[in-house]
Amino acid sequence: MAKVIEISPVEQHIIDQVRQIREALNMTAEALSKLVSPSGSGGLIGNIESSARPETYTDHNLNIIAKIFTRRANELNVDHKKDYTVHDFYPRAALDDTPVNKRYLKPDRPAGPTKSLYRLTNETNFFDQLRTLKEITTRLNEEQNEERKTSNYTSAINLLRKNNILERIYLKEGTVAYRKAKKD
Repeated sequence: MAKVIEISPVEQHIIDQVRQIREALNMTAEALSKLVSPSGSGGLIGNIESSARPETYTDHNLNIIAKIFTRRANELNVDHKKDYTVHDFYPRAALDDTPVNKRYLKPDRPAGPTKSLYRLTNETNFFDQLRTLKEITTRLNEEQNEERKTSNYTSAINLLRKNNILERIYLKEGTVAYRKAKKD
């Protein structure tokens, strides 16, 4: 079992804030690391964000990061904050001094093909009528703002067919369509 690393709540808050802003500015941990420490290995930020490593930010790091975020926000011409200081990373109110387990909160990611198809099947009436693989892919790509290929969904569709959730219908034109499986 991995060793539990304890840090102060303030240190955890700072790590979470830097990660949140970094992701909002579409920066990877590696890219930010290289800007903070050009001569480093590119792992500084990843080590700090990792729940398995004891590293935390220094004020020196945070001042550099604030300047990098300011420059990046202005380059992107974002609609939100464009001028960052070290104060943006610290909590606004005092936090308890009791150490907490260092944690890494995974960012929200879009659901994969199988989960997306289950949701589309169970929570909508989309499959009440016949749908081609192209229609399915287009709908899910629009919902998730992605660009998956139709081939990304074939395994998921086969799983839903195997579980009698969807059924395959062969059309006259030689194409295949899918709909909710009829319950006996």
